[in-house]
Amino acid sequence: MVVAAVLHALGERFSLFHVAAFLLVIGLGFGLCVVLQSETWDLGGARTHRLCLVVCSTTTILVFGVLAFSQIPVLRAIGLTTALGSLACLLFAAFLAESPEKPPLLAVTSSK
Repeated sequence: MVVAAVLHALGERFSLFHVAAFLLVIGLGFGLCVVLQSETWDLGGARTHRLCLVVCSTTTILVFGVLAFSQIPVLRAIGLTTALGSLACLLFAAFLAESPEKPPLLAVTSSK
């Protein structure tokens, strides 16, 4: 919704290619959530996980950001939507990520 609002504010007219790019962004965001909520997240690997997420997200933003500057409308739509969406996913993931020192918010506790 944030990306759609930004695109609307930029004066972009939505097309089917924007919708396809939104599906890609949803997949990227879901992948970030899965990695951040992984049970293998431990103190030793937390720094490595974060570095991998930042590198992968940054390269995705850069690659699709290049497409956003294309003069071809299809490539521009896909690039702009995916680059903004990837940036939003990275920012929201960083904002909502839990510290590895404390237990996850949605941890299942067993009652004995």
